[in-house]
Amino acid sequence: RIAGRGMRARIGVVAALSCIACAASGQGWFFQPLGSVGAGYEENVDLVSENPTDTNRYDLSNVTRAGRVAERAQVVGNAQASFRRYPGNKRLDYDELSAELDTAFLATQLDRLSLDLRFARDTSRQSELTTTGNISANVPRNAIKIAPAWQRQLTERSAPGLGDAYTQVRFESNLSRLIDYDHNHI
Repeated sequence: RIAGRGMRARIGVVAALSCIACAASGQGWFFQPLGSVGAGYEENVDLVSENPTDTNRYDLSNVTRAGRVAERAQVVGNAQASFRRYPGNKRLDYDELSAELDTAFLATQLDRLSLDLRFARDTSRQSELTTTGNISANVPRNAIKIAPAWQRQLTERSAPGLGDAYTQVRFESNLSRLIDYDHNHI
């Protein structure tokens, strides 16, 4: 038995969204859902050197992309939900959510303004593996990124600009060695 009612409900939502697999394009709008189901086997899932735990896992995810692209403006959003379950080892179960909104507007023929917003709820296990390749803890985290930018097209090959990217990461446990941080990049 893979899961109870909660997981079956998630499977139903992912299946329903995936069945709407349409790339609707009315007035430049589009909607593209994609769902997936997976299973696997993980060795040493606790990332310890002594008495490692091996276990099976089941994954369910959905990625939905929607937006509008026009001559002078574009708005594109992505939403993703992933649910990972480890039968017999419930403390490893986790859900990941992310949402992104990318906007761009041509203020004049030469000036482009953009704003990228991102939110992610995942675990340090996945984020540390992606960014550093080293995993020290399995702690839920929330990450927010806000990135406004301006760009001016001077020539076909030259487009200087100015942008700022602010990132805030908060971990949900004081027991790990992970530290909340803010990062600002101009």
